[in-house]
Amino acid sequence: MVKNGIPFQVIGGFDFFSRIEVRDVLSYLRLVNNPRDTEAFWRILNTPRRGVGEKFEKLIQDTCTEAGLFPMDLLSELHAFNIGELSDCPLTKGFSKKQLKVLAEFYAMYLDLVSNAYQLKMPEFIDFVIKRTDYLKHLETLDKDVLKDEESTLDRLGNIQELVNMAKSMLTEFKYFDRTA
Repeated sequence: MVKNGIPFQVIGGFDFFSRIEVRDVLSYLRLVNNPRDTEAFWRILNTPRRGVGEKFEKLIQDTCTEAGLFPMDLLSELHAFNIGELSDCPLTKGFSKKQLKVLAEFYAMYLDLVSNAYQLKMPEFIDFVIKRTDYLKHLETLDKDVLKDEESTLDRLGNIQELVNMAKSMLTEFKYFDRTA
């Protein structure tokens, strides 16, 4: 960013893009941009917590492997079935009704993000992602033992705000280049 003259402020250290909250938000953006980004999918599937444990994740992985699908393709296939017909869907084998509900809610949230991604500018979209996923509440309830440091929720909110500010700065830069081109 310095090389390109983009103003920014790193809050709390040099590894800004390695911070949990920044990586989480960027993972939502990555998945919206590329539904086959499995790394982003696994990062956000249970962020905020949705009751997805290791066994549930393994069931999803095994089902995807068996069906030759990416995780979001699996969710899309499940979504294509009518709720009343899910018992007829071979992809639901092994999933409880509660697990299917979690996947359906996650997919509905994803579709909402995708539909808004093209209507909002990036800074507004980042704000929408944070609100739609209830990410701020997640930060407040995140167990301290999960975090690698003792950074406060306010510091983490500041990092997310800095990500929004970076997106705003980039928009300003792109507008400048559009006028000079």
